[in-house]
Amino acid sequence: MRGRIMRFVCLPLFFIVTLTGCWDADAIELLDYVKTFGVDYVDDQYVVYVQLPNMSTVAKKESPGPETPAKAWIASGKGRSVNEAIGQIYRSAPKKIVWGHSTVLILSERLMQRPDLASILEDLNRFRELRYTMWIYGSSASIPELLSVSPTFEASRLYTILQNPMDNYKMNSIVQPLKLHDFMNDYHDKARWAIIPALTMESEIWKAGGKTHAMQAFAGAYAFHQEQYSGFFPDAQIKGMRWLDRHTVTSTLRLVEDGKTTAVLKLKKPRYKVVTKPQGERVTFDVEVNMDATLVELHVPVTSQQIMERAQKLVAEEIRSTYLAGLKSNTDLLLLSQHLYRKEPKLYNKLTNDGKTLVLTPDSLGQVKVNLDLEYLGKYKFVK
Repeated sequence: MRGRIMRFVCLPLFFIVTLTGCWDADAIELLDYVKTFGVDYVDDQYVVYVQLPNMSTVAKKESPGPETPAKAWIASGKGRSVNEAIGQIYRSAPKKIVWGHSTVLILSERLMQRPDLASILEDLNRFRELRYTMWIYGSSASIPELLSVSPTFEASRLYTILQNPMDNYKMNSIVQPLKLHDFMNDYHDKARWAIIPALTMESEIWKAGGKTHAMQAFAGAYAFHQEQYSGFFPDAQIKGMRWLDRHTVTSTLRLVEDGKTTAVLKLKKPRYKVVTKPQGERVTFDVEVNMDATLVELHVPVTSQQIMERAQKLVAEEIRSTYLAGLKSNTDLLLLSQHLYRKEPKLYNKLTNDGKTLVLTPDSLGQVKVNLDLEYLGKYKFVK
C-alpha cells in the first residue's frame, strides 16, 4: 500500500522535473517588436523603415494619471536589396528584433512603380517571421513622417489609422482596407485589379494645445494588374467604387445645386448585380445597385421623392465617372472584367489575350440603375 502511494506521488514529480518548458525563451524586455515597416527606393537603393512601439504604453492603465507622449522609435537601413537594408539595421540594434508581430506594410510610390516589385514582394513573403495578415498601404508621403504620427490623447501608436483602418472605414467607406494575403491573390490574378488604400499626411484638421497636429489620412488608391503598376487615383476619381463594393459600411453622399449643398445622405450596405452581355468581339455590362439611405441634412424644402431621384442620379454619375477615370489608365476600377471571367472564362481569355489587354471601352458600361430606400428622414419631418 505504501509503495503504491509512493508511485502516485513520484510519477507526477518525475514528469514535472523532466519537462523542457520554455527555458530558452527570451524575456519580453529583452526584445524589440516591429509593428510597422515600410519600404522605399531612393538613389538606386532600397530603404527599409521599421517602427518599434514602446510596449509599456500598450498595457491598460489601472490608475488615472497624466498622459505622456508615446515616443516613436524608428530605425532605417539602406542597401542594394531589402535584406541588405534590414541587415544594416541589425548592425546597431541593441536588442533582438522580432518580426512576427508586424501588422502593417507601407510601400512607397517610387517602389510600386519599379518593374521588380513582384520579386520584392516575393522576398518579403518568403521571410518566415512575417505574417500574411498585415495591412498593406501605398504612399507618396514620407514614410518616417507617417510612422512618427502620434494618435489622439498621446495613446500608444497601436491606435492609429495604420493599425486600425477598419474603425475609420466603418465611418467613411471609400477604399476597403486590404490584408497582404488578399492583395497577393489579386496581384497575381489575371482577371482582377489589386487595389490598396493610399496614405497621406493631414496637418490642418487636428489641434492640440492650440497647435496643429499631423495625422495619417486616406487619400485615394493605387491599382495593379498582373503584377504591373496601373497608377494612383485620388478620392475624387474613385467615388463610384464604394457603390460596387459589398464591404462598404456607410458613406456620405452630398447633393449640390448651384454650388450649394441642398441635402446630405448616408448610404449603406450596397447590394449590386452586374449583367454581362457578350456581342461578338465586345462586351457590355449593365449594373444595378440597391442601397439603404438616411437623410442627415436638408437645406431646401423638397419632397422625399425629389431627394431620391437626385441621389440616384448622382450615384449613377459617380459610377460612370469612376469607370471612365480608370479607362484613361487602362484600369478596371469597378472590377467589371472579373464578372465576364467568372461567367465565360474562355471568352474572357480570347478577348483579353489571357488578361493582358483590357476588354473594356468607353461604351462597355451599359445601363446603370440605382435604387435607394430612404429608411430614415431624421427627427424633423421636412419632406413627404
